[in-house]
Amino acid sequence: MTSGKWWVGELGIHANHAMVFAQLILSGKKYGVHPFIVPIRDLKTHKPLTGIKVGDIGPKVGFDTKDNGFIYFDKVRIPRENMMMRYAKVTKSGEFKKPDNAKMGFSIMLKTRLAIVTWFPRSLGMALTIAIKYSLIRK
Repeated sequence: MTSGKWWVGELGIHANHAMVFAQLILSGKKYGVHPFIVPIRDLKTHKPLTGIKVGDIGPKVGFDTKDNGFIYFDKVRIPRENMMMRYAKVTKSGEFKKPDNAKMGFSIMLKTRLAIVTWFPRSLGMALTIAIKYSLIRK
């Protein structure tokens, strides 16, 4: 097994495809992690494809109706057509093209960090209110 993931929502029984962030390797050279749409089950038989082990994680306390699953990939080759190529691209000849702006991939990370900083004061205020009220009435 070269990679796996647990607790993926709707994967255990129902999903036939998954968005996977995987190492891009072209002619033995690694180009980092990129997003791909990967078929995981045969559309006719619904059985896992070669190199893929997938299933439901089993009973979940108080949440049995949720289809959380696990998936393992064992040397699965993903066609270039399945790569999400908004920024980084692989040409038909197999050449890797970097995004015009190399910092484009950091935009989501920056947005997430900005959200954390924005939400932090409110969360801290709530925590302090609870702590102060508790300390005042505690005997």
